[in-house]
Amino acid sequence: FSPPETAVANEYDISGFIPTAEWDQITYELRITVPVGNAVVRRTNILRVRALGNAGFMLPLTALARDDPRLTIRCYNNQYIKEEPIKISPRVVQRTFLVSKFEYLPPIKESIFLFIMRLQPAVNISWPQDIEIQLRGFRNSLSKQKIEITGASRHYINQAEGLWNESTEILKLPMIFNGDVINADEMLEFKIEESQGFILPSKLQKNDPSVRITSLNNILWEPVKESPMVGNQPYSPHRFCMLQYEDAVRTQFPICSTAKDCNPPLTDPCNPEELTRCGCDSRLDEKFNFTIQGFNLEDTDTMHFVPYEQLCNDSYTPPYLSSFNQQQYKPITTKERDSATFYGFRSIHAGYFRMCYSHVGSLFDVGIVSVRPSCESPYVMVGGTCVEHCPKSKIPVAGQCLRDPLALSDEDGQALMLPVVMSDPAVAGSHLSERETQDQEVRYFVYRFTYELARLLNCEPSRIKVASLSKGSTVVNAIFSTVGDEDVQATTTSRSPAALISLLRALQSDTSSSLYKNVFFQNIQKPQTQMQAVSRAYTLPMRVRLCPDGVYRA
Repeated sequence: FSPPETAVANEYDISGFIPTAEWDQITYELRITVPVGNAVVRRTNILRVRALGNAGFMLPLTALARDDPRLTIRCYNNQYIKEEPIKISPRVVQRTFLVSKFEYLPPIKESIFLFIMRLQPAVNISWPQDIEIQLRGFRNSLSKQKIEITGASRHYINQAEGLWNESTEILKLPMIFNGDVINADEMLEFKIEESQGFILPSKLQKNDPSVRITSLNNILWEPVKESPMVGNQPYSPHRFCMLQYEDAVRTQFPICSTAKDCNPPLTDPCNPEELTRCGCDSRLDEKFNFTIQGFNLEDTDTMHFVPYEQLCNDSYTPPYLSSFNQQQYKPITTKERDSATFYGFRSIHAGYFRMCYSHVGSLFDVGIVSVRPSCESPYVMVGGTCVEHCPKSKIPVAGQCLRDPLALSDEDGQALMLPVVMSDPAVAGSHLSERETQDQEVRYFVYRFTYELARLLNCEPSRIKVASLSKGSTVVNAIFSTVGDEDVQATTTSRSPAALISLLRALQSDTSSSLYKNVFFQNIQKPQTQMQAVSRAYTLPMRVRLCPDGVYRA
C-alpha cells in the first residue's frame, strides 16, 4: 500500500480491465473481482483507487503502524491464497500532538508563574507551520509582545522568541525559515520563565478545553491534552453577620464586589447603613446558612473559626469552650461545585472571627464573621440585658460589654492627650485651626466636641479639654484629665484617663456603636482596616501634666 502519487518501476496498471471494486462497510473488506478472460499475472500490478468529489476512501481515525499486521490480503475462488498481512504499508497517524502537556508553577490564580510546555507532534513541523497556543484568560503583567522562550527545544524557534497577542490571547512560536525540521514523534520542551510576566486566569478546569494548540496548515486546533487546574479554591473575602446563639447567619450575599472599592472599608457586615454605603445588600431580617462561594468545591471540605486576631493554621486544635461549635455535617455543594453550604454552626460569644476553609489539603482564609448580641444598635449587652452604657470596668466589643484591662490599671493619676481625627466641619472662611480661640465657630466646635464626647463616654465634661486644633482634616488634640487629687482617685468609681481613651477607641472601632449615631461624631475617622477595627490599634496617647499656669504640657 502506498499513496497514489508514489512512482513504481515497471508498473502495470490493471485498472484498464478491473475498473471497479466492491467495498463491504460491515466487514471492512475491499473485493476485487478479475473478469472472465483476464488474469493477474506475476508482475507488479497497480490498482489506483481515486476519490471522486465527496466519494472515496477515508483513512481510519485510529493510527496504523508501518506494515500494520491488521491489514491483510487473501485470494479465494478459483485460486486460493491464504490470508496474510500486507507486507508493505505506510504509517497512518492523525495530524495531532500525541503529547501536549502544560505545567503552571505554582498553579495559583492571578499569579505570575513558570510556564512549561511539553509537546510531541505526530507529523513533521517546519516553516511556515508555526505553532500557536490559545491561552484564554491569561495576561501579561509587563505588556510584553515578544516573549523569551527557554527550554531544551528553544533552537527550533525563530530567535527563541514567542509572539504574544493580548487581544486574541494567542502565543505564537514561529519556526525558522529553512531551519531545522521538528520530526514526527520528537519530544519538545519549551519554557517561559516568571520574568516574562505571564499571569494565570482566575480559574481553569483540569485539562481545560479553552487552552488549545495548533500548527498552521498542518495540525488543526485541538485542546491541550494535559493541563492543571487553576483557582481550585474558595473565594475571598466573605463577610457574614450573625447573632449570638443563632445557628444561621443574616447575610444572603456574603461576597460584595463593590465593597473592595469602598473607602473607608466595610468593617461591620451587621450595619445596614455601612452595607448601603458600600453598595452591598443591606437586608438582615432573614436567616440563611453559611454558603461559601468558590471554584470546584467538594463535600469533603471543612470549615472552622478562630478569633480574628489569629491566623488560620493547619495545626489548629479547638480550645476548651471554643466560641463556635465544631462542624457536624458535610457541606452540600451545587452541581457546578461553585458553592458549599454548611449547617449547624453557632457561636456562644460575640466578636469578630476569621473563617478557615480546608480544601484538598490546603487551608484558606475566606473572610470574617461578625457575631453580635440581639440588642438593637446602639444598645450593648451586659449580663443578658441591653443597656446604653457598659459598666465602668468594661468596654463594648461587637455590641457586648467585655472587661477592659486598662480599667484595672494603676494609671488613675496620669492625664493623657489624644489626637482625634475628624472630617472638616462645614464652616465658611479659613480652617478652624487657623482662627483665634475666641472665634465663635471655634468655640461652638469645642463646646460640641466636649459635651457630646462626655455624654458618649458617660463622664463629666470637665474631664475633657481641647488643647488645640490642627490640620489634617481636623485633628482635635484632646486632654483627658484625672478625676481629682489622690484622695478622690482612691475612692472614685469613674474611669481613668486611659480607660476613657480605651472606651473611645472601642466606640470608634464599631461603626454600629452609639458614637456613629451621634450627629456630631459621625465625622470621626472610621477604622481604615478590618484588623484596626478588631484590635483597636490607633495613635497612642501622650502623657501630659498640668503646669502651674493651667496649661497641660508633655
